Amino acid sequence: MKTEANFPYKFYLEESELPTAWYNVRADMKNKPAPLLNPDTTGNK
Repeated sequence: MKTEANFPYKFYLEESELPTAWYNVRADMKNKPAPLLNPDTTGNK
């Protein structure tokens, strides 16, 4: 099993490998996660 340190930072895909459709998993979740926060607007500096 790969650890987080072994995963590449970027993935380079050919144009033919790019996704043509996306699925919004969050829309179908029963227990939705907390909303995404912008670190610039949270007031934590």
